[in-house]
Amino acid sequence: MLEERPRDILTGIEVTIPEGEVLRLQGYKKGQEPREAVARILQEQIEDGRRLAEPRATYVEAGVKEVSEGGALTLEGGTVLTMEHGARVWKGLKLLAISICTIGPALETRVAELFAQNEFAPALMLDSVGSVAVESVADQVNHILCRQATERNLRAGPRLSPGYGRWPLEDQQVLFGLLPGESIGVGLTERCMMTPRKSISFCIGLGANMARAGRSDSCRYCTLEHCQYRRTGAKVAP
Repeated sequence: MLEERPRDILTGIEVTIPEGEVLRLQGYKKGQEPREAVARILQEQIEDGRRLAEPRATYVEAGVKEVSEGGALTLEGGTVLTMEHGARVWKGLKLLAISICTIGPALETRVAELFAQNEFAPALMLDSVGSVAVESVADQVNHILCRQATERNLRAGPRLSPGYGRWPLEDQQVLFGLLPGESIGVGLTERCMMTPRKSISFCIGLGANMARAGRSDSCRYCTLEHCQYRRTGAKVAP
């Protein structure tokens, strides 16, 4: 745990839930309009999602001691993150910003209730709403970290998470050892899955000479090239 570096907790984060993003997760192509009944369910579940979401986030910065050619990062204190892309994606990094974000358990509790009532269409729609909501929280926290970096004449690299691309999911345990999620109600299962499910952990590299990140970077460094949820225009990096 990084006792020597302060941890910050963010609350009051505004949740944005664009209809198009929810429909994309539902399998709709860009510009494809849903049927009237589906559109009605979409509006109802977006409203419920806004009501049920309790966005919170915590973050901390860690100094980077060494970056191996294979991409492993050794932090101050000797902690190692085994992400294969590290050396190239965050070339020139000096600090690593670590964050855990969540919208809380209420939304997924409601999803479970809807499934139990055989309300499958609203349940699936609300689940997609939750995914979009927590992604918006992570995007806003990422923006905050980037802005803070700019104020210190640092650049921020792309936002990346364990379990995506070539970063083993097991490194979730390392991140939670550095930044306990319990402070915002997020736990970790034995299989390194977060609870509540609508939670995101991520890191961004910070350094004076790093290339700036673009919005599609998080998909760009995922190896699931034909994933139906891939953001438009995001190509897999070599």
